[in-house]
Amino acid sequence: MLLCTKTELLESLSMLKVLLVDAQSGRSAMVRAALEDAGYAVVTCVAGALDLYEQVAKHHPDVVLADANSPARDVLEHLLEAGGRRGQPLLMLTRTDNPALPRLALEHGVAAYSVDGLSPSLLRSMIELAVAQFRQEKQMRAELEKAKRTLEGRKVVDRAKAAMMREQKISEDEAYRRLREGSMQSGLPIGEIALRFLQHSGETGTKPA
Repeated sequence: MLLCTKTELLESLSMLKVLLVDAQSGRSAMVRAALEDAGYAVVTCVAGALDLYEQVAKHHPDVVLADANSPARDVLEHLLEAGGRRGQPLLMLTRTDNPALPRLALEHGVAAYSVDGLSPSLLRSMIELAVAQFRQEKQMRAELEKAKRTLEGRKVVDRAKAAMMREQKISEDEAYRRLREGSMQSGLPIGEIALRFLQHSGETGTKPA
């Protein structure tokens, strides 16, 4: 698989669309200006939870950024619902020096920063870090899911081999050869062939489709 170059990555980050959430911070105009100076496109700025859900669905932003003066659990939950479940990195800015905030945010999958002054370079660093971490976590989850499917597939193949050996009085090598032959002839994964065999032999407790 080809990996993008550093230049391509930076260019892709510069073209990100940001949805800004002003959770009673009183400085949304300053944050928006800093985001635009950093090269990001602010698709819209919302103030309430209902608007947040609607606008995320409408604009499909790459990043959801909330600026909250006193972030509360419900703000984080709205962010998670509207942003995280749709596959966007989430960030929260606050002027409140609250040690419990990072822990609370982390529990909800939101990166939280306590900052007073804002600059385009600071916002860019925060967004780049959040996006990079989000993409890495997404890739790790995909790889983990793939590994789980592979392991489950191997278990199914082993069960099918054992069932075939019992029913047809053949060796393990011969059972695997027949499964692999069925896979090659049908163009289906060997795990699918094994599952179908188990279904037909009543080993899975389900009927074949």
